[in-house]
Amino acid sequence: MTLGEQYDQILTDIRKAQSSQSYQAGDKQLARGTLFRLYEERDRLLNKINTYGRNYTEGQNTTPSGDTSLASFS
Repeated sequence: MTLGEQYDQILTDIRKAQSSQSYQAGDKQLARGTLFRLYEERDRLLNKINTYGRNYTEGQNTTPSGDTSLASFS
């Protein structure tokens, strides 16, 4: 799963946890009282996205390059 996909999933989990007292996300049970952990994970993912880019998959043997666009001007 790429960092961007993980980030999108954590945002979904945060939205659902904010709107209820507890929320089942796959094999994990999220309670509103533990919402701060989701925010910590979101911030950790944002830091990694800033370093490696949204399309980076953790565990790859590559150096951080970020998301780049190439432009050609004539």
